[in-house]
Amino acid sequence: MSTILGVQELQGKKISMYPNPAQDHVTMLTSGKGTADIYDITGKLVSSVTLFSSIQTIDISKLSKGVYVVKVNNSDNNFTSKLVVE
Repeated sequence: MSTILGVQELQGKKISMYPNPAQDHVTMLTSGKGTADIYDITGKLVSSVTLFSSIQTIDISKLSKGVYVVKVNNSDNNFTSKLVVE
């Protein structure tokens, strides 16, 4: 793990997402380029974002309050996590 300007960059196969719970945006730290798909609790795809870098902020302001599942796919791995929107 390296630190640039006070932000830790993840190296390897870990993915982090913050803040969680979130309101307007969520920042993802990944191991590189890929996609992030956001599904509502019924399994409906509500947003899909292309990840261009290892640190990317995603606008979630149009999502209703609730619980979502975020699936991140990139060349290194697949990652699934719960996201709470307040």
